[in-house]
Amino acid sequence: MAAEKNPGAQPLPAERIDADLARDIKDLLAINREVNLANVEVHVNYGVVTLRGFVTSAAARDMAERTARSVPGVADVVNEIRVIGAGQG
Repeated sequence: MAAEKNPGAQPLPAERIDADLARDIKDLLAINREVNLANVEVHVNYGVVTLRGFVTSAAARDMAERTARSVPGVADVVNEIRVIGAGQG
């Protein structure tokens, strides 16, 4: 028998864990001034983090990936952040 969806039900454990991971990553990225969270999105699906958006340096891009990888529970990181030079903004 197929399980019915219950719109009022609590999130599944994986969804809850993913939300916690995303929050932890965003909190850590917010501490660093190189990454503007207004320009970077953090998505987590079953422990796989996808970073999207743009930053102004390769160092910031790499730092965002390292930060995401440092969070316990992260299985992998897909870094789709683009580097946009200061004059290209």
